Amino acid sequence: MKKFLVALVFVLVLGITARAAPPKGKLVVIDNQPLHQVIELIAVAANVNIVVKWDALELDGIEKENEVSLRVRNVSYERLLRLVLEQVSSGELDIAYEIDDGIITISTKEDLSRHIKTTVYDIADLVFSVPDFRGRQISLDNIGQNQGNGGVGGLGGFGAGGGSGLFGGSGDGDDELVSNVDPAETLLNLIRSTIDPTSWRVSGGAASATIIGPQVIVTNTATAHSQLRDL
Repeated sequence: MKKFLVALVFVLVLGITARAAPPKGKLVVIDNQPLHQVIELIAVAANVNIVVKWDALELDGIEKENEVSLRVRNVSYERLLRLVLEQVSSGELDIAYEIDDGIITISTKEDLSRHIKTTVYDIADLVFSVPDFRGRQISLDNIGQNQGNGGVGGLGGFGAGGGSGLFGGSGDGDDELVSNVDPAETLLNLIRSTIDPTSWRVSGGAASATIIGPQVIVTNTATAHSQLRDL
């Protein structure tokens, strides 16, 4: 009966709106409630499916009966869940979650990192190159040297005097394209630095990202893929 009343109060305080934030101004109060009960209440309030891998968590010292106390206002359900998990974690966030096909799975980071999948993303509109024209080289050395020869010979190519003049040379090769930035490499660096940076192979993890033509092939956890789609 007590559990039912706690759940009822929790849901009434939050308001039920799937995958959204509780109504503006609503206060969420969790007072020394067991972790498993708090997770169940969040699932009901947010109208989502949550699967908890208790065996993996208990090996890491996180028990069902660990108590949670929290008082927050104006936070999304996802942020609320993260706050709860942070509170029961020891030191670094060793408890985490992933979202895949509408199901939230809670376990240790190590356990979730074993469940990786590969997805191909079309990035044709993100890796095109913008031409960078060198332009003409401007030289002030010859200004005035040909004064008196008629016209505006001192400006070289603009007068009868021809030659190198103000803009130097005859112009051959001056419009050569210059490309110092690789857009594909820039995109890869952005992905690796913003989405779970320690998960990538370059940082000692198991995840990878490779660009082939107009596509990027990413192997990582479901949570990382979700973050990538939002990037």
